[in-house]
This record gives sequence, C-alpha cells and structure tokens, in this order.
Amino acid sequence: MRDRSRDGALFDGLSDGDRVLVLHTGIAESYPGQSTAYLCLRLGSGSAADLPADTLEQLAQLGWLSGPT
Repeated sequence: MRDRSRDGALFDGLSDGDRVLVLHTGIAESYPGQSTAYLCLRLGSGSAADLPADTLEQLAQLGWLSGPT
C-alpha cells in the first residue's frame, strides 16, 4: 500500500499485531498487487504473538519478516 495521506505518516505508530481499518483504492492487477491508502484507523493494540502461526510462516516465506518468528 502506498501512503497518500497529507502528511505521509499514515502508518506511523502502528505495531505488529495491531488491528487496523484501512480505506484504500482498489487493488491494481499488477504484480505485486498495489493499492493507495488514504485513511488508517487503529482499532486495537496487539503484538506479533496475536498473529496466527500460518500467517507468520507465509510472511517469512515472502521475506517480509526480518527477525525470528
């Protein structure tokens, strides 16, 4: 997702596992799929421990995790 908010800090202050609601444009039919985010509301705090194990495994396979799972 590309941050298209006014100040460009749409995702600042978020942590792994936080529950969020994001308003964005449609997802482009490109690879990888892309979208433009305009609003992000934090619904609740969380941690990486709140994420399902299969999700963490998939993120690791994609190279999106920098630390141990």
